[in-house]
Amino acid sequence: MRNNFPAPWNLTGRGLIVLFKGNQMATLSDPCVPRHVKGNLKSPLRVLMLVDYASSDAGPYQELLFLPGSIELLGKRRFTISNIFVSSMASVINGRANWGIPKNLADFEWETRPDGSQRVCVRSEGHPVFEMDWQGVGFRFPVSTRIAPKAFKTLVQQWEGQCFTYSPSAAGRARYARVGEIKSRSGLFPALERTEVLTAFEIADFQMTFPIPDIEAL
Repeated sequence: MRNNFPAPWNLTGRGLIVLFKGNQMATLSDPCVPRHVKGNLKSPLRVLMLVDYASSDAGPYQELLFLPGSIELLGKRRFTISNIFVSSMASVINGRANWGIPKNLADFEWETRPDGSQRVCVRSEGHPVFEMDWQGVGFRFPVSTRIAPKAFKTLVQQWEGQCFTYSPSAAGRARYARVGEIKSRSGLFPALERTEVLTAFEIADFQMTFPIPDIEAL
């Protein structure tokens, strides 16, 4: 079975983006955030993403990721993914190799209820990692990374002695979302509280590209 899927990747799907208050002390004291990220972290805000990829170059899969803020590598400060779980081993292997993204394998239960609300439960090796429910509200509007400042859409990853820099592009339809219960399991995923949510967006029918990254030695 083929397991090598080099960049770039083209993906489609749906998802949820949640923006949290920047809490420097909470992030630095969280044992789930890697030490190299804490070294020069700034947390103007924190970002959680849940994604259900209907298609990708490596096949469909689901994803939970956390961006604690920005770090400085090779003289530039960019946002970074510190924690991420995906439902496909092909995504784990190629995410690490292509972009230095520290992916780990997990099982996802994604439920859509009759009232339109949704709930996701993520488990790793049978242990609960993360649970959350939400409901999209209001009308949908077009969104695109084209209008986002470069500093906000360019990511950097430190992985095995290398610096990976890349700028994903995406477009889709969004609407606001009301976030309900959040459960982060200590030791497996960073602790997040509903009371710290600034805003959330439910994204539908998006198209996304993960480009070939710039790779430099550290």
